[in-house]
Amino acid sequence: MDAASAPLQIVLRKLFLVSGFIALAAMLGISALSSRSIAQPLVDVVTHLRLSAATGELAEFPEGRGGAQEIRDLTQGFNNAAKAVRESRERLTRAYVQFVGSLAQALDARDAYTAGHSRRVSEYSCAIAKAMNLAEDDLEIIRVGGLLHDLGKIGISDLVLQKPGRLTPEETELIRQHPVIGKRILENVQGLEAYLGIVELHHENLNGTGYPHGLKGEETPLYARIVKVADAYDAMTSDRPYRRGKSHAEALAVLRSVSGSEMDPQVVEAFALLGDQRKQAAFAGSQSLRSLSEAVQSEIDRAVPLAASVTTAALEVVAREREAL
Repeated sequence: MDAASAPLQIVLRKLFLVSGFIALAAMLGISALSSRSIAQPLVDVVTHLRLSAATGELAEFPEGRGGAQEIRDLTQGFNNAAKAVRESRERLTRAYVQFVGSLAQALDARDAYTAGHSRRVSEYSCAIAKAMNLAEDDLEIIRVGGLLHDLGKIGISDLVLQKPGRLTPEETELIRQHPVIGKRILENVQGLEAYLGIVELHHENLNGTGYPHGLKGEETPLYARIVKVADAYDAMTSDRPYRRGKSHAEALAVLRSVSGSEMDPQVVEAFALLGDQRKQAAFAGSQSLRSLSEAVQSEIDRAVPLAASVTTAALEVVAREREAL
């Protein structure tokens, strides 16, 4: 029996041995695939977390990645948390901007002759930026930076700010500190870093004769060079206790006379293409009032026939009731 079954036993041993190796290889392959579906997503999670730690920004995981369901749930939870944190940060930044903008409005209100200055500078600056085809994100930075550009004047005495006559050298030097004061105020508020360049550098000149640092050329950011032109234009066209404001043509002539030395020529020419901004703002305001008046009149015109018809119907009802009685 042993001699007869010996060849079969040899075949069975080889078969079991081969089957064992195949099963082992299959198990190793399945284990590798399984571990990869778990390990790679975990590596991605760790990489994103390290990136967040290095940049301070919460990175978002791509949607639809493979891996175990638990890993997908983990990444989705992280994405939701990151989105909530970003939205909270944006709301907080908007609250900061609104608060500091209120301070800027309070600054304008200190002097009747500068009321609305920050708002107008912001509007002129945005108009220039649009004419120069800047991106929407740039426009937002310029809009808020224009509102905040003179924030540092909060730290300047009213006796100096509202002095009707010529300033002394000491008072002039004090006024020239307002960009630095504004920067010190804003740099302590997280989320307002994008506006520091405008607040601090909007009085720098291309030829290096500006303040507070005497920067030359493109050492001054484009944002600040745009606000500088808008600020100078509004200052020249606004009335003061000691002088009347210049006309648009006169102010534009002054801007062009210092173009290339103090002002950025590209910014000045972009502003020149816009036309008289004060007249356009006044026209837009009158158009808004006219539209409001027309809308109110239209509502009245619609309401009068309706009221007449309602009154007529009521009278008819009353008449019928009397006849019935």
